[in-house]
Amino acid sequence: MTKYYNTNTNIPAVPQFPVAPANYSQDQMNQLNNSLRLYLTQLNSTVSTNIEAIQSNNVLTWLNL
Repeated sequence: MTKYYNTNTNIPAVPQFPVAPANYSQDQMNQLNNSLRLYLTQLNSTVSTNIEAIQSNNVLTWLNL
């Protein structure tokens, strides 16, 4: 299997989101928002790192198989 992405970049794992309660709970909503915020921040960092590598033409390291 050939990898076409930067092997030096940490790909964030998808978090396990909490199960929604039957009734609204502000604490659970805050927990979900924090999980999403953390995941999206890590994902944004990974994407930004790869975009910077592409813009600088520094993508030859991606071919290290």
